[in-house]
Amino acid sequence: MKIILKLALIGLSAVIFFSGYGSSNDWQGFYYPGGDSYQSILSPQVASYAACKAWINGMESAREQAGQNIYYDEYECGYKCKGPSVNGLYTCKETKE
Repeated sequence: MKIILKLALIGLSAVIFFSGYGSSNDWQGFYYPGGDSYQSILSPQVASYAACKAWINGMESAREQAGQNIYYDEYECGYKCKGPSVNGLYTCKETKE
């Protein structure tokens, strides 16, 4: 009986821990029209990498529909970003394209 109780507590702890993981708005998108990092467009902070990619896809579609060339555009999604610093840069724990 004690083993079952311990396993239940471990399982409950894992569920509580992982249900909160990534649930806050920890991701931010950075879109660079023409690949120019000095002209970046920042997304609002979002809850997941998938939401960040959706924002980027929306940016690409909007620019393409407006007749703008997106061939050289670049982007990235940052996790737990801080900034901007004095030089205007953001630092992120992780970035993904």
